[in-house]
Amino acid sequence: MIKIGVLGAGGRMGQAIIAEVATTPDSWIVGGVERAGHPLCGSVIGDGLVVCANAAPVAHKADVLIDFTTPEALEEHLRAAMDGNAAILVGTTGLQPHHHAAIQAASRSIAVLQAANTSLAVSLLAVLVERAAATLDGEWDIEIAEMHHRHKLDAPSGTALYLGDAAARGRGATLDSLRLPPPDGTSAVRRPGGIGFA
Repeated sequence: MIKIGVLGAGGRMGQAIIAEVATTPDSWIVGGVERAGHPLCGSVIGDGLVVCANAAPVAHKADVLIDFTTPEALEEHLRAAMDGNAAILVGTTGLQPHHHAAIQAASRSIAVLQAANTSLAVSLLAVLVERAAATLDGEWDIEIAEMHHRHKLDAPSGTALYLGDAAARGRGATLDSLRLPPPDGTSAVRRPGGIGFA
């Protein structure tokens, strides 16, 4: 049996994970966490589990924590995972360099999987984007266009940046060096070989 703690239990992904675990043999939810003041705090999920605002007690009961929350909550969640000796899947996007450093530090003592997107299809797409970018010469520029529901917080999304990184690797460069500024409506001229986001 895999014991799972859901961080961000009230969010879209948190709710989807809870529903999926309920139908998955050999796994169960041992706790849910939401930020203090969230309407779900204090409510019951699963088999009488109360959603709390503290990840530490959940980490002590879980084999793995699944985190689809916010960058601001990440370091607290990593500390809780380390304290409870629980593995953690970080699906939170919008991370900055100091967040990646915290993930790296945590990975020295617990199992950590950080993914901009947990879809197998998106991972395959990234491989194909890298190959296409490597095959086409630098005269070809790249535009990554995405559309989300109105509640999406980060733009470009973690998935879009993941694909941008794949394209830049295919060009033998970094995304920072090839990324184009957002269009401002005053000029249609773009640097050849650049990577834009819309």
